[in-house]
Amino acid sequence: MKVILLQDVDGLGSRGQTVDVADGYARNYLIPRNHALKAKASAMKIADELNRLALQKDEKYRQEAAENAKRLSNVSLTMIVNANEEGKLFGSVTNADIGMELAKQDLGIEIDKRDIVLDDSIKQLGRYLVKVRLFKDVQGEIEIWVVPHSSEEPEGAASDEGAASDEGATSDEGTTSDEGTTSDE
Repeated sequence: MKVILLQDVDGLGSRGQTVDVADGYARNYLIPRNHALKAKASAMKIADELNRLALQKDEKYRQEAAENAKRLSNVSLTMIVNANEEGKLFGSVTNADIGMELAKQDLGIEIDKRDIVLDDSIKQLGRYLVKVRLFKDVQGEIEIWVVPHSSEEPEGAASDEGAASDEGATSDEGTTSDEGTTSDE
């Protein structure tokens, strides 16, 4: 049976193509799921109109994706991770980790973790350029800095907390002596 594809079908063809498929495949799968129409003159007109509308829509999305790609080119993420002295990570940085960091950036762009293209997860410290798929043929690129979690920060924070606790102790002692003075009077 000849059908006109209303959308891209993997292994079969792209939207607008007329293809020959088994009758059962067309009747039981393609046509009920609105993936295709029987190839008739009226269906050709409908398919042409749908293609024209889809192309306009695609062009709009392509322009938006190009603008988003420009915005993403200015994005630099810093991933703070645990690593050994040789720069090897304890674990790895995956596309899901990058996706969560991007979501925190409030860029106004929704990026699914599956659209972040990593050949392999990141397992070393350093600078990486990561591609982000924004549309069929539009990709953006973001800069990822993978830096070690500094062991000095907690020590600095601990000394600050110690100073704060010393101040608290002084004020507590002052309060106690004030209360003692009040009770003596």
